[in-house]
Parts: sequence; structure tokens; C-alpha cells
Amino acid sequence: MKERLARRFLRGLPLLAAVSCSAGTVRSPQVPLALMPGRIMARSGPGGRPIALATDGSHGLSLDSLEHILRSQYSGLRDPVRTVVRDSLTWSRWWEQVHAHYQSPPPAVPRMDFRRAMVVIVGLGVQNSTGFDVRIDSVIPNGATTVVVVRIVAPGRGCLVGNAETTPVDVVKVPTSRALVTFVDRFHSADCERS
Repeated sequence: MKERLARRFLRGLPLLAAVSCSAGTVRSPQVPLALMPGRIMARSGPGGRPIALATDGSHGLSLDSLEHILRSQYSGLRDPVRTVVRDSLTWSRWWEQVHAHYQSPPPAVPRMDFRRAMVVIVGLGVQNSTGFDVRIDSVIPNGATTVVVVRIVAPGRGCLVGNAETTPVDVVKVPTSRALVTFVDRFHSADCERS
């Protein structure tokens, strides 16, 4: 049951996606992903060498050192998103899109010095109930690449959820880098006990 839920939930979400530095576009790779306790094993790209990454915060920027600009259950992102923003014009457009359809007018675009920082945006797209969440857990520099570890939470069996459409999003500011950015999604679901 959990596997079926995970497959249905993750349909349309790449387990590992690469973001091109120049264009900022997401492309789905044909890259295998294996999860091990406390570590992620992934290939750095098609034909790339295997890399092992600690996910316990011992390398890179962990959850408590990331600067979350926005984290919400509701956004204007109707489709799943994994992207990196490295300039002001693109940032303004994404900020508008993140707030479209649910907050009008959108709040002022947060100021950003793109010489020193870049913005990472992850969104789940439309979910048909409450209980879903997305969060950037860590940003890990790894030579020519930077790995963004994303935690995706879905309600488990027996959990009470609201009958409301949600569009979870997490927007994080991180130090700038020209490295290729890859995203690794980790799926989590916990069953709720019934008394």
C-alpha cells in the first residue's frame, strides 16, 4: 500500500533532477538513486561517477542554517517545481508565480544580492488534501555540483486530513554558486494510529 501511494504521489516528480546553470531549467535525468540510512548514493549525471552524500547535516548547509524566505502549504505553483534563481528579473517572476492565485497583490519581492546569494525553489504542485509538505533539508557542495536534499512528506495510512487543495512550497536563500545543482527528493510517510 505504501509503495503504491509513494509511486502515485511521486508520479511527475523526478527523484533526481539536474538544473542547468545557465538556463535554470529542470530536466529529468535517467539517473538511478539508492537510499541508505544517513546517506544518499546517486550518480552525478548520465554516465557520471557515483557520489555518496551525508544527509545528517555534517556536510553543507543543514536545515537550521538555511535561510527560508517562504515556506507555505499554499502557493501559486500548480505543477511540481525544482529550480535555482540567480538573477533579479527571474527572481521577480518566480516570486509573482509563487503567490499567484492565492495572494493578490503579492508581497513585495524580497531584496537579494545575487552576487552573494541565489534562491532555491521547490514546490510539490497540487495535492488533493492537507497533510503534504515539502522542505529543503540541506544544500551540499560536492565539487562541480551542489546537491539540494528535499524532504517530501505525505500523510500515511489512518491519518486524518482536510479536504482542501494544497500546493506546498519552500523558498530558500543560499550562498551563490556556479556549480550544476542537482535535487534529491526523499519521500517520508508515517502511518497514524487509530484509538
